[in-house]
Amino acid sequence: MSVPLIGEIVPSTTTVTSALDQVLLFTDGSPAMGTATSWCRLLADGLGVELRLVHVMQADLPRHHAMADEVREQAAEAGLAADVLACDREDGMHIDRPVARALAAAPTALGCFASSNLRGLVRTMLPSVTAQVLAAVPRPAAVFGPACAPAGRIDRVIACVDGSELAGQALPVAVGLARQLGVPLTLVEVVDPGWRTPQDAIEAATVRKAAYELRAQGVDASWEVLHGRHVGEAIAEWANVHPGTIIALATHGRGGLVEAVMGSVAHDVLRLAHGPVLIVRPRPRAHALEPSHG
Repeated sequence: MSVPLIGEIVPSTTTVTSALDQVLLFTDGSPAMGTATSWCRLLADGLGVELRLVHVMQADLPRHHAMADEVREQAAEAGLAADVLACDREDGMHIDRPVARALAAAPTALGCFASSNLRGLVRTMLPSVTAQVLAAVPRPAAVFGPACAPAGRIDRVIACVDGSELAGQALPVAVGLARQLGVPLTLVEVVDPGWRTPQDAIEAATVRKAAYELRAQGVDASWEVLHGRHVGEAIAEWANVHPGTIIALATHGRGGLVEAVMGSVAHDVLRLAHGPVLIVRPRPRAHALEPSHG
């Protein structure tokens, strides 16, 4: 398996380069933005790229202008650049549309989103903004959930693998991000605690083989076999005892609106994780990845 950098495997209608060159944090004015900003600073510093805050005004009203001015002031105080986008007449109140346009105009930027509480995340933000954006511009995005906590540094990227084609689509993204950040990659697999050998041995062999293949390509990769009846909870718990962890997950694209974009495992991880979750949408079969020869 050849390992491209993240930009090479991001599906987009525009041409992409081989590496991320910008971090865009879309602000919603929630208390979670402080933690998200600290993480995005770490991401931008580790990648050696610019961090920009992006705020979307839903309507041409005084309170929306006041919020935009507050975002600009906060960005200036933090020494960051800030952009304010406005919904046009055709957008109406659909703030996901200008967000999607901003991401489409920056094909090698990493889009980042945050929510301060689970209710807002599941019922408001993801259905109306992040989920719709990912559907319109299906590329990896970092999402900061309600349990996200500040970290002093980024220590690792973990990728959840199980030998499936779906999980395999998140792996190149995780490898590319780990390489660009200069941190180790840990592959994790979750098995039911009621299963004993030979099942454990089979699962361990799958994740171990993937790690060995990556090591052969010069990737600093290790593996862990976790035990838990709830996959998302097991992944989040392991990541939470290893601060500075970014979790990369592929989604299955089935179920309701939130489930369609995230998947139940990704939703559980996002609800509990202390760090960002890199959501990777599956690519259509018609656009399957070609092996990289670079």
